[in-house]
Amino acid sequence: MTGSPRNSIRLRTARARRVFDRSIALARCRWECLRRTAEYRADIGNITRSMATSTKWPETKVERSCFENGGILEPCFGTGPASPEHYDKIRASYGLTVLVHPDVAISEDAMAAFPIFTDTPGYQPVVRDRALLRRVVRRGGDVSPRTQRRIFTKRPVDAGPFRLRSKRLHVHRFDTMLAVFDARIAGQSFPRIAADFDQSRDQVKRAWRTARALIPKWVDLEAHIAGCLQCQAACLKGDRDRYCDAVELQIGDRRTSGSRLHPMSDQGLDLLAARQKGQMPARRSARNPDSSSGKRPNGA
Repeated sequence: MTGSPRNSIRLRTARARRVFDRSIALARCRWECLRRTAEYRADIGNITRSMATSTKWPETKVERSCFENGGILEPCFGTGPASPEHYDKIRASYGLTVLVHPDVAISEDAMAAFPIFTDTPGYQPVVRDRALLRRVVRRGGDVSPRTQRRIFTKRPVDAGPFRLRSKRLHVHRFDTMLAVFDARIAGQSFPRIAADFDQSRDQVKRAWRTARALIPKWVDLEAHIAGCLQCQAACLKGDRDRYCDAVELQIGDRRTSGSRLHPMSDQGLDLLAARQKGQMPARRSARNPDSSSGKRPNGA
């Protein structure tokens, strides 16, 4: 889709190439959404801190070693979150072949060279004749394409976890949507984002709604409230609809005063229950027709 003609792989049919490119493009989109979720960032943080404790390295040194290795977080022979068993459990829960640091962005070319999801591409080679494979390995030397076809075959793989919550996705608009999402959670307003990206407010809001559907949770509320003074003050005062802007973006699109629950007296609650049960007329129909705000009777 975005590769140059020199690096493109020529397949026999256009349909096969379209399926291959689509799986790689969707894998990149899945990774961009996954690395922004709070759960994945928290899991990688726990593993990194546990690795630092097991190796007696600073956490910054562990992350620097990870970045030098292309962003791949290799398993460590430690205990707890640093154990290989925990590493494989977290990796399998997200459908990944390896764990990658969430601050690393992967291009389509890099994803095509090394797909990090176990179900990408959808058709993967499997061994058909293990006896022939053992003979070829013992003999060594070059292997002809005909022998490769006798040894391997391609079969569809099962869909892994963490699939995108969208049946259709405009890949050419995906990067702009992520940029709008990153700017919005950074605290910028819709008019500012629209001016920066030269788009209308409706386009920016649609991109934000799509990103919210693809990335449902990007803030760990418990960990955030534990370290946010504004949210802690709101909880202590009992004014829980006055969290900070980061939490408000996570729990709702917009903070409004109409959604708050106001205390009511016992008489007000009785009147409200009577209106809901039909025992009293609605407040709108109980207006005085002779008043200036209501309708006057006919002939007046």
